[in-house]
Amino acid sequence: MNDEERKKFIEAVKEALAAKLKAAGITDENFIAGIKGRLDALEQIVADGGTGRRLSAPGIANPFDGEFATRVKAMHDGDSKLASFALKGMSIKRLKALVNLPEGGGSNGFPTQPQRGPTVGPAVAPLTLVDLLPSTPVGGESYEYVQLTRTPNVGVQQSEGDQKNETEFDANLVTTKIATVAHWTHASRQVLADNTQLSNILSGILNIDVMAKYEDLLINGNGTTDKIHGLVPQASVFAHTKSHPVDRLSEAIAAMWATGYVAQAVVLNPLDWSDFETERADSGDGQYVAGGWGNPAAPSVWRLPVARAAGLAEGTALILDTRRITLLDRQSVTTAVSSEDRDNFIKNLVTLLAEMRGGLAVYDTGGVVKVDLTGT
Repeated sequence: MNDEERKKFIEAVKEALAAKLKAAGITDENFIAGIKGRLDALEQIVADGGTGRRLSAPGIANPFDGEFATRVKAMHDGDSKLASFALKGMSIKRLKALVNLPEGGGSNGFPTQPQRGPTVGPAVAPLTLVDLLPSTPVGGESYEYVQLTRTPNVGVQQSEGDQKNETEFDANLVTTKIATVAHWTHASRQVLADNTQLSNILSGILNIDVMAKYEDLLINGNGTTDKIHGLVPQASVFAHTKSHPVDRLSEAIAAMWATGYVAQAVVLNPLDWSDFETERADSGDGQYVAGGWGNPAAPSVWRLPVARAAGLAEGTALILDTRRITLLDRQSVTTAVSSEDRDNFIKNLVTLLAEMRGGLAVYDTGGVVKVDLTGT
């Protein structure tokens, strides 16, 4: 039997088998298509006379013996006596389970394990201000320090015996409170047990939200209900003379230097930094001033690093002498889990609580300067 005859023979067998299955009341087209597909694999066996290969499949123990070709031909020719053969250890239901997957539409689909993707938490703005400022460990609920200011009056003695010039100092004792920043959520104990990654994800989200609130208090805290007296309320307002926003920053940095402060960082709203990045020249071909999208500038301005803080109002910049400022670290952010909160035990719930304790000390308000980027 040549290749062409063999192909025609197999096709005829498939059609004959399909007809007999339908005549027996089996009308599942997906099942019949699966059987036809498996017969395609028998072509080589037929070419070898039914004796050259051994096929194996789950639950089938060498169903194709030496008489296979003869019996298949008998089926094709309609000889029911010779055409009968057995798939040992295999029932129709089990065979259907092998040739039908759930998505194939069959009634007896073989279940498959779905692939589970990672759980991705919600977006959180990066916290750069907290990383920028120095930190001081504290051990109580409050922190005291002295804000010292002076009015310099240095002069030259004109004649021997003359009284020399006097400089006056003003010392102000400041007590700052340590704020507890916290929040919590409920979760099902069964859900956490069945999803091993979920507990860590929830803890991470709760922690980063606590730090985001802390950064907002560092910038805008009112010092009373917030307990933390933020940078903006304590900042010295700079009286600029320049019209361009970036030039105003340079002017303020120079003014701080002239009075003994060394500017070490700039805080901007992310949208204001975007305006700086996308600024174009008024002349030429309108090229980008700061490198453009293909070669963007690093987050710095006038050689100072830029901390982008979403909590700072748009149109406002802070220039910091970080030697005059410190974070007060009473307790790093932590997450506690409890099943004993209220009626958690009888409801199979757990409470996840994230909290931290901290504050802010501005030793010298001259080291915090606020610049208006939008006004005239």
